[in-house]
Amino acid sequence: MTYLQDMGFHDGNGRDRLRTLMLMQEQGEEIVASGARYLKLAVDDRLELWTRIIEGKPEGYLHSYFVGESRFPVALLERTPRASRVMSDGAFFCRTKPLQADGWIAGQLPFVFDAPDYHRYDTLSLPSVAVAQITGAASRLIGYADEDEYEEANPPDEKGYGWQARHFVPVCIGEPTRGEGGELQPAGAVVSGFVLDTAILTNPLTGIDFCWALIETICGVIDVICSPNDLEGYLHTGGVATANCFLTGRILDCAVR
Repeated sequence: MTYLQDMGFHDGNGRDRLRTLMLMQEQGEEIVASGARYLKLAVDDRLELWTRIIEGKPEGYLHSYFVGESRFPVALLERTPRASRVMSDGAFFCRTKPLQADGWIAGQLPFVFDAPDYHRYDTLSLPSVAVAQITGAASRLIGYADEDEYEEANPPDEKGYGWQARHFVPVCIGEPTRGEGGELQPAGAVVSGFVLDTAILTNPLTGIDFCWALIETICGVIDVICSPNDLEGYLHTGGVATANCFLTGRILDCAVR
């Protein structure tokens, strides 16, 4: 799964991806970062596609990135290139609500986000406190009219446990930071909160619509995008939205090209 459809790109089969790659070769720009080379296509101010250039040729793994409005403070603790670049070029392990003092950096909830332009941050020393823009590409997005409707649809279990309307549950919570072979855990999370803004956006390259929402979770504000086919319920400003997401991010407060 590449999440290209969450940004209005054709992704029904390999032929669709080949056409997109050919377009990137025609209209994209080459980005050099710490010895790594990328091909980047900026469709507009928000929609980007990235792929690595290996031995002079585009690798073919298409990584989409939505340049959103969220500003998410994080404690960046670890990073690693992905062993397989199917989903991204590399990932960062971090914690929410960062704290910093002489000689130490800490935070609260651990999570992982992937970066399609991973090697652009090679000069950033870790650990570090930073501000990131985080986008969740949702495989499922549910909109509720208000908090009451959310609570009615998500009652506590028989022991009285349940999730409030604002929550953030990374898939790596309770798991080791790294899995088999030292790989960082998947960059997935269930995010839920109040909708600060939302719109139906159109990919100007394909003419295909997709959904966008700016969601205030308990840990911070996150951009969420999805295909209209993956939206359930009613998405509107002032309502509540819950999404199963793959998280990508961009670090905003370090010097990168």
